[in-house]
Amino acid sequence: MRPTSPLRLRRVSRVVFGVLCAWVGALALLGWAAVPASAHNGLLGTNPSDGATLDRTPTSVVLTFDQPALALGSAVVVTGPTGPLPGGPLRLVDNTVSQDIEPGAPAGEYTVTWRVTSVDGHPISGEFSFNSAAASDAEKTLPSAAAEPVDPVAEDGPDGNAVPLWLIAVAVAAVLTVVLSVAKGHRGVASRSERPG
Repeated sequence: MRPTSPLRLRRVSRVVFGVLCAWVGALALLGWAAVPASAHNGLLGTNPSDGATLDRTPTSVVLTFDQPALALGSAVVVTGPTGPLPGGPLRLVDNTVSQDIEPGAPAGEYTVTWRVTSVDGHPISGEFSFNSAAASDAEKTLPSAAAEPVDPVAEDGPDGNAVPLWLIAVAVAAVLTVVLSVAKGHRGVASRSERPG
């Protein structure tokens, strides 16, 4: 058996080092990708507040978050004594998400079910309720945007379909491994062809 030359050992060491660097880079990318996953929007408060009893049914509900939400995939459904109420398109302004309630909505118990898309692409969802002693005005009035604080953890819903950034990291590492292996093979063929016959 022929002894391994120092030159060949150096080449193998370079290839092994390159593969290790690729995997370390992939793990670093995986760690970086995990950071935005924890940056979901947090609900700071709602208007009306959860469990509130109002003199009249409001003409809109307002949710305030710690950062702006994305319109895509966001929805707020207000359900009253007669069922879900139409209210028009959702309004997203700065850190608030507002949903109108049709004027003249009756008195009674209301449930607001919401789902918004965080800036990192993850959906969060929650629910709150309130009661009203009288129907809302037949004419629409502008509500106050002030929001009562809530527990953001309690309202934080499931992640949903997150973009699998970890999969990208593994794919990058796999591609780098293949490229380095192919390069090693070419170097081996070239070194054999340079040997005298």
